[in-house]
Amino acid sequence: MQIASKKNVKEIKKGDLIFMQFTARCLRSSDESAEGIVTATCVVDSKTWTAFGRINGAFNKEWKTFYGYGFAKNDYSPGTVRMHFFLSQRMQTIEIGGIVILNLGQNINPTDLPRNIITYA
Repeated sequence: MQIASKKNVKEIKKGDLIFMQFTARCLRSSDESAEGIVTATCVVDSKTWTAFGRINGAFNKEWKTFYGYGFAKNDYSPGTVRMHFFLSQRMQTIEIGGIVILNLGQNINPTDLPRNIITYA
């Protein structure tokens, strides 16, 4: 199972930094942790379905925001790139919102962007 965002409306140049953000929560999960899980990536609609940038996230019933980025591997014309959410890792009922996909160009240092802080119980 996967869902996809709308396609890009402006041209993307090779090397552009694409920032991705979304918020999610899990209402029900088949996993003993009761967590939902999702992978999100920018996908190029073409014969090869290449991808760049990736966010892997696990979350519980509380809303959690995820951040990620990727660098465009080539030039892409409008209507060729979108964010895909891959949801088939387990049986789950989740909600996703606050989806942001921004082309920040080539003069941004990715270490200046928000990022996911990984913690363990």
